[in-house]
Amino acid sequence: MGEELEAALAGPPRMFVLDGDRYELTGSWTPLLRHLTAPSWHMPLLYDLLRTEDADALDDRLADDDDTLTLAQVETIAARLVAAACGRKPWVAARLLGYAAQQWGEIDGALTLRGVDLLALVDTRPATACNTIYAWLVDGGDEKARDKLNKELFKPPPGEDLDASPLWTAEEEGAAFLAAMSAKPGQRPRTARPS
Repeated sequence: MGEELEAALAGPPRMFVLDGDRYELTGSWTPLLRHLTAPSWHMPLLYDLLRTEDADALDDRLADDDDTLTLAQVETIAARLVAAACGRKPWVAARLLGYAAQQWGEIDGALTLRGVDLLALVDTRPATACNTIYAWLVDGGDEKARDKLNKELFKPPPGEDLDASPLWTAEEEGAAFLAAMSAKPGQRPRTARPS
């Protein structure tokens, strides 16, 4: 379960690089609760996360017939960002956050009584929010209930090819790690290339 820990330690991405251009993610991550369970969540989520100028630039590129950028490529970037922010496959994050959104009053209330602000976690630490939701779901359950939940959570959606190339290549992970290690305290890493 290293992905969850790495995502929790790193925090959600605040930028990505596409064809040499830097796109700033300045928005709140709380739209994960609204968008991630929708069938076409990629673009609405990106628009909520991106700085306005960067969202406009991405729109211009997609509308330009001479630009080779495709919607599928942008959707892959969105999936990579969600995986990096949540520390798990996008469909697992969608199921966890979707359950929390559907049962918000109950889960938020229970966690607030324990001193946990779930909305703040989703905004600033989506991986920790997913971990917290998962812990809440399995709390008090036996091994059989946990196994059933895990099968439901981790089952890939129809058409998902698990043998396809990973969201992050080893080279991209290495470059992101080296950039993070070379950043000065309080400074953002200079690269995170989900292209």
